[in-house]
Amino acid sequence: MTRRASPRLQRRAFVFAITASATAFMAIESVKAGQIGPLMVHGLHSDDMLVVRDAPDVLGKALGWIAYDTHDVVVLEVSADGASGRVSREGLDGWVQMHFLKPAH
Repeated sequence: MTRRASPRLQRRAFVFAITASATAFMAIESVKAGQIGPLMVHGLHSDDMLVVRDAPDVLGKALGWIAYDTHDVVVLEVSADGASGRVSREGLDGWVQMHFLKPAH
């Protein structure tokens, strides 16, 4: 027998999904408009790091990491599907998931 999530938990999951999607959309739109940085890493636990990969998908080889709450990430290009962005920071050049970036204010 499978158990369904409570309506409250379902609402929280829905709000989280909408918030994450809207944040990713804003980051993508800012890149398309030529405002490619600075962006900040967000949406991770404070002890996590954003993986920089050699390809614009999660199967790419890890090249390095960018710390949570970093505020000076620059996106050089966005993948065709908008899910990944090629970043350059402190000599590290590779691809990250765009939903973990938002404009730094």
